[in-house]
Amino acid sequence: MKRFRVRDHFESDILAGATLGERHLRLLLDHLPPGVAQNAILIDFDGMVGATGSYLKAFLVRLLASRQATLDPDPGPSVEVGSIFVTNLHEDVATDLRGVLVEAGLACLEALECDSERVRKARCHGNLEPAVRDALEALLAARAATAADLGRKGKKIGVTAWHYRLGVLLKLGLARRSKSDRSWLYEPAAMEVSHG
Repeated sequence: MKRFRVRDHFESDILAGATLGERHLRLLLDHLPPGVAQNAILIDFDGMVGATGSYLKAFLVRLLASRQATLDPDPGPSVEVGSIFVTNLHEDVATDLRGVLVEAGLACLEALECDSERVRKARCHGNLEPAVRDALEALLAARAATAADLGRKGKKIGVTAWHYRLGVLLKLGLARRSKSDRSWLYEPAAMEVSHG
C-alpha cells in the first residue's frame, strides 16, 4: 500500500481551492511507482482540519471518478490507479468529503485500521443505492465470491444482477477482483466496512 501524506506537500491545515487540489493530484501521480494499478493508495489527511469542496473535487473526486480509466492531468503521464483510500480525516474534512461525494455520485473508503498490506476496517463515505449497499454487505459476509456464488445464495437475485452490482462496487473502489478459472472473483476492498 502506497501512502501519500498531504501534510508533506502543504504547510497550512486548511486545504482550499481547485488549483491546490490539481497540484496535489499531479504530486500524487508523480509519487506513484510504475505498476501501482494493482496496489492500494492511502491518502493521509493527518493534521488537516478543513478542506473546501473545490479542493476535494479537483483532487480526490477527480481521482476517484477516474479510478479505472486512464487519468491524464495536463501536464503529466497517463496513470491507471488501483484502490484508493483516505485516512486520518478530521470530522470537518469528512463532512465536506461526504457532501462532494454525494454530489458526484461516488463513494470512498476511509481506512480506520490497516497495515502495509491491507485495510482491515474502513468507513464508507458517500451514498450507496440500497441494492449496491446490500451487495457490499453480501460480499463482506462471503469474504470472496463470484456473481454465480452470490446468485446461488440469494435466490431472489439472478447472476446477471449480481454481475452488475459487483461491477458497481468495483467501479466505486469498494471491491477488487481477480480471475478465477473463467469467472471474476470479487473481494471487498476492506475486511470490515461501516457506513457514515
